[in-house]
Amino acid sequence: AKDVVVIGISKEEPSVVQAFMKKTKFAYNLAIDTQGRTSEAIGVKGIPHVLVVTPDNIVRWQGFPLDDAEPLKEATIAQIVAASKASK
Repeated sequence: AKDVVVIGISKEEPSVVQAFMKKTKFAYNLAIDTQGRTSEAIGVKGIPHVLVVTPDNIVRWQGFPLDDAEPLKEATIAQIVAASKASK
């Protein structure tokens, strides 16, 4: 899965995040932004909020992954990855 990198962003304190990561054993990177600047900058309205960013640093999809109008599906990510590879 080197075509996709997952980075979570939390507003929680580092100790809370570390305990959560240890308990859940998620295998992704997690950034800590206790002041919420990142969420404000990208217009997060609710959580979870997902951004799919291609290696050329372009946001190809963002939003609530379970949105009925435009859910984020594995096929959507595969299309984004394929289009990104084709544009190289």
